[in-house]
Amino acid sequence: MSKLLVDEIGGNAAAATTIASGKNITGTASQFQMTDVVQGDVLYGSAADTLSRLPAGTSGQVLKTQGAGANPQWAADVGGKILQIVQTVDTTNEETTTSTSFVTTNVSVTITPTSSSSDMLVMANGGTVKVPGNGGYCNTTIYRGGTDLSAGPNGMSVEGQSYSGLAAGPSGFDFRRPESLCFLDTARASGVGAVTYTIYFRVSSQTATYNDVDSPMTLTVMEIDA
Repeated sequence: MSKLLVDEIGGNAAAATTIASGKNITGTASQFQMTDVVQGDVLYGSAADTLSRLPAGTSGQVLKTQGAGANPQWAADVGGKILQIVQTVDTTNEETTTSTSFVTTNVSVTITPTSSSSDMLVMANGGTVKVPGNGGYCNTTIYRGGTDLSAGPNGMSVEGQSYSGLAAGPSGFDFRRPESLCFLDTARASGVGAVTYTIYFRVSSQTATYNDVDSPMTLTVMEIDA
């Protein structure tokens, strides 16, 4: 096979150099250069048989398609993705006879937000709350620092409540239920300082026991990009 080595093809009056159908120009990627392309550019088809370059966007942007017949573009990343998850598991047995205010449990999580605009999804699951069978009840709620979140957005309550099994049940009859609380915290103070979420509880009368059978109580906090 003969080879013709050419440093440059020039002097062609036509708009383009034609390559015969079924023939290819071969070589490694590093052997082909587009002199107007810089690092970060994206090549795309801007029309039939036409290749164009999209200059690099700004840091954090994503490439967005506008559908068939339109050019792609850079756009701001949408929120909603999970940025981090912090979790604790606790089996501490705790009791309270307090009815006038909430008291803290040992179930607590501290998280440092990566963004001042993030929301926090707080979820408590598992564990057990025991209430004596005398018609009483126990409330549990989530605190952010010293703030009770039981009065959530639009008046929504995040409190969980355990009632005794029977209002006039037999002596020694106790009611137990697994814990389940969930709250989307969209109203925390701006900034990226550490935030602590804790489970609190109180009882209407007698004694309420938190984690009375030492079943694991899980408190999970997810930082969500708003």
